[in-house]
Amino acid sequence: MTNAERRQLDEQGFVVMENCMGGDLLRELRASGVSVVLTTHAMDEAETLADQVFIVDEGVVKVSGTVAELTAAGDTLEDVFLAQTRPGAAS
Repeated sequence: MTNAERRQLDEQGFVVMENCMGGDLLRELRASGVSVVLTTHAMDEAETLADQVFIVDEGVVKVSGTVAELTAAGDTLEDVFLAQTRPGAAS
């Protein structure tokens, strides 16, 4: 990997790179000061890996914050995602 301040990975690319690096990819990148943008539909993965979460629906950011902020009411991140992306959800 070359030195860069930001990396963007889709879910498939992330899985491949994680497998190649023995599961330490994000830890190593973060320790070196690299920001990682990971797109995923797996909210459990986002809960575990993300410092900041942006829930996007049809190209619009519906809600963003830390996992703790988004789940403060006792909901899971999956619950928040579903509430924000269902038809008729508030913008």
